[in-house]
Amino acid sequence: MSQARSSDQSGLPQTTISGIANDSKTLGLKNAIKLAKVFGVHAEELLLEEVTK
Repeated sequence: MSQARSSDQSGLPQTTISGIANDSKTLGLKNAIKLAKVFGVHAEELLLEEVTK
């Protein structure tokens, strides 16, 4: 899924999604919840992936 589409579906700015993908921004709980809904996963999965990078 593109960053633009993720942005549209999550309500997060595309720059935030880009920053998370490029490790220049941390995911955070609120953003993890929004993105988890888009991707159909639990927020914990995204946060665990963030911690293990």
